[in-house]
Amino acid sequence: MLRKISALFILIVVTTIVFAPDLRAQNLVGRATRGMVGVKLGFISNGMIREEQSHWTELGMSGGVYGDLPIGGGFYIPVSFDFHSFRLAKNWEVMLDVGVGLKATYKIQRTNVEIKPGVAIGVANLPQLGVVETSNYITTKLMLEVHFPINKRHSWVGEIALFGAPVGRNNEYDVTIGPILIVRVGLAFR
Repeated sequence: MLRKISALFILIVVTTIVFAPDLRAQNLVGRATRGMVGVKLGFISNGMIREEQSHWTELGMSGGVYGDLPIGGGFYIPVSFDFHSFRLAKNWEVMLDVGVGLKATYKIQRTNVEIKPGVAIGVANLPQLGVVETSNYITTKLMLEVHFPINKRHSWVGEIALFGAPVGRNNEYDVTIGPILIVRVGLAFR
């Protein structure tokens, strides 16, 4: 079931980024000339950590800070510093993830609501989590943000993302994570 949801989500995000340049060009908010910073907090779903054996994690917290740097044409480069908490059996640990990516901006007509689909890649570290040794990862994230303006300088942010670590390693084994669903809300500042 998660694979079907993942495939559908990937299809929606990629299709929006690639096939809607006319929509993006006509409905840019400020033509992506102002950057923004923000904070987000929410949940990361349960998922699979695969080492020598597969281990199922429980629901955890996810949060972070980010900055969106405008590059023109309705595109931003997001830089993020995130944490994701993982629980395996009775052990809790926090993964630290630093990422960079690409977002497009779309404005819903007759409103100030912005939709920002994007992709990101990062590096992460997860301390020892039960039987899984301390490991380092290359992470990926497909995200869809929705910004609801409060005023000209602030907006509420909702995010849904697919997170994964397709490449990872500890001292003994290759380790992978995900895909795992992230749902977060936050506040953005222009």
